[in-house]
Amino acid sequence: MLKIPASLSEDCKNLIVSLLNRNPSKRLGAGADGAEEIKRHVFFKDIDWQDVKQKKLQPPRPDVNIQYYHQLARATEVPDEQLLRVFDDIEPESEVFETRNVDGWSFVQPAGQSSKAGNQ
Repeated sequence: MLKIPASLSEDCKNLIVSLLNRNPSKRLGAGADGAEEIKRHVFFKDIDWQDVKQKKLQPPRPDVNIQYYHQLARATEVPDEQLLRVFDDIEPESEVFETRNVDGWSFVQPAGQSSKAGNQ
């Protein structure tokens, strides 16, 4: 089961779960309307998509201080062998940032299924 932090709004949680639906035909945005379906989601109710398209919106400026920056920089370094021993599922000689597949989950709709069939 997907664990979503409690601090997120219900609309945000619903958006995340809808975008990550395991069934590609039921995933938000997978229908005939595509991205328009995502844009109509209640999470985006206050977004003026014309302003977005015309780049009229100013993104929020993050509150980042130098200590936070250094913490992020350390987090992006490749972990050393001692740190790798903390994880049971990673052998020290394996690639830490390897791509892993999740059983039963796919970006691709299985052949022979129409996107409308799953939305009924």
